[in-house]
Amino acid sequence: MDEHHIRFLALIEVVGKPKEYVDQAIHGYVNDIKNNGDFVVLRETFADSIEKGKFWSTFVELELVVKNVHQLIAFCFDYMPASIDILKPEVLTFTLRDTNLFFNDLQSKLHMVDMVAKNRAAEIDFLKTNLKTMIENTIMIVLVNRAFSGEDLSNLLKIGKEEIQFFLDDLEKNNKIKKEGETYTLVHGKQGKD
Repeated sequence: MDEHHIRFLALIEVVGKPKEYVDQAIHGYVNDIKNNGDFVVLRETFADSIEKGKFWSTFVELELVVKNVHQLIAFCFDYMPASIDILKPEVLTFTLRDTNLFFNDLQSKLHMVDMVAKNRAAEIDFLKTNLKTMIENTIMIVLVNRAFSGEDLSNLLKIGKEEIQFFLDDLEKNNKIKKEGETYTLVHGKQGKD
């Protein structure tokens, strides 16, 4: 190990299910790190998988050596360890190049995370809209032949009373159903329009 090499401990955790997947994933992670030419694994200590609620969790502690600060930063970005502990050297020097690479890598990762978050938000909005439409259409189909109370619709469709009320209110507001006393009926001529 020369004076520029960095020796550190890294803790990598995997959470998921089933247990077999978690055990395979942590070993796969370590094999990927070993096969990466930039890192030298000196030691690996695997923990037993433990059940945490509905998931399984395990971790591995690795002792590694990298040639420079840039490789350490790359390791952190690529493998996202839960923690690192630099053992040697006592003092790290960041060159202007190292600092620029760090901030550019950081910005790249932040933009990627932002894009993933926006895509997930759009997917969730799409699913919510479609689920709302499906539930409202189901309510209207049920109301084609007879009137039902909100409680009856809740029991029939297996949707909580408060939740179904949201859909009933929206359908009533949009003049697709009407409430007469405690029961709801389809507004004449609305069947088959959606």
